[in-house]
Amino acid sequence: MNQLASRFRVKSIELNHFKCFENLRLDFDRGTELGGNWTCIAGINGAGKSSILQAIALLGLGDYFSVELGRTRLFGFTWRQGMEPVGSFALRADVETGGSRQELQFYSDGGWSRNKGIAEKYLILGYGPSRTFARQANEGLANLSLECARVYSLFETLTPLVSQQQFMQRGGEAPAGFERLFSEVIRGVLKEELALGEGLNFTQDGAVVGAEELPDGYRSTVAWLADLVWNWTKMRPEGGSASEIEALVLIDEIDPHLHPQLQRTLVPRLRKVFPGVQWIVTTHSPLVLSCFDKNEIILLDRDREGGVERLEHQVFGLPVNQVMERLMGARASGAALEDMLAEAEADRGQRGRVVSLLSQQEPILSPVEIGERLRRLKK
Repeated sequence: MNQLASRFRVKSIELNHFKCFENLRLDFDRGTELGGNWTCIAGINGAGKSSILQAIALLGLGDYFSVELGRTRLFGFTWRQGMEPVGSFALRADVETGGSRQELQFYSDGGWSRNKGIAEKYLILGYGPSRTFARQANEGLANLSLECARVYSLFETLTPLVSQQQFMQRGGEAPAGFERLFSEVIRGVLKEELALGEGLNFTQDGAVVGAEELPDGYRSTVAWLADLVWNWTKMRPEGGSASEIEALVLIDEIDPHLHPQLQRTLVPRLRKVFPGVQWIVTTHSPLVLSCFDKNEIILLDRDREGGVERLEHQVFGLPVNQVMERLMGARASGAALEDMLAEAEADRGQRGRVVSLLSQQEPILSPVEIGERLRRLKK
């Protein structure tokens, strides 16, 4: 096996004075009732989900490769406006490689020790929230080392990942096993929703569609799946099976633009197709969150001790409305009806209109649920 294919796992990470975190320690090794090695980070906008993925990527790159990101990306955003600048940050992680433990460190004022992290030995891939295909090969990525290019979109979110041209231009030609393995992955992850045809084109509803012309949700998912398979087969041209792929994959917003049906099936399918991958992902989707064991979820909350809310009850299988209300602190219903109820409470003349609208929701809402809403009008 190629040296880059050796298995490793990130066990924990600690952030000090990094972006919005004064101090945060996260454990990625808490056990699960489900298969695979997954962590899903959730929290409100601005909670620091993306920052955690960036910190893991920096630790993997070490200062040797991370310098390619440029000074602005490394140091220009190490704290947020309104926070007291500290001028430096420190990151630390415990990883397991081949049964032995290793500590990784990254200091913004460490004098650039030429530390290569572990990205030169192990496959680390990072994908920002705006991933997509490009019509032309991305020349900016071509000027980076492979180690840095593999996580670049976490720091420059509008960076296109791959194109049909890139498969042919990187290293001269696509690895021999790429198309066969990519086809296996698409069948396993997208199943009947999308089929891979000849020349890296797709078939959807009987029509042939180029990768860059796919609907947004499919295009985003296909782009990072293609990049993962390309990087693996570049190291192992024969490809092998998807179950043999070993990597650390960081994904910011794993579900953008996907239909709810695919949101609820994506993670279970990835568990089966890629059992050897360690996944650390973020999401705002209650459908995605409901696919995780409680020990796989890191729920960021600055008001809690340690900055994380500990989940006492199991999550996977919960109805979406309960995930939204219990984990995400959001109402499961839209605000339009609440606005109408408020108007009816202020103006009794509006009451008949709201009662009529509520009666139209049966049988979607049970009579009991409708009655509870009507009782609000009598206050």
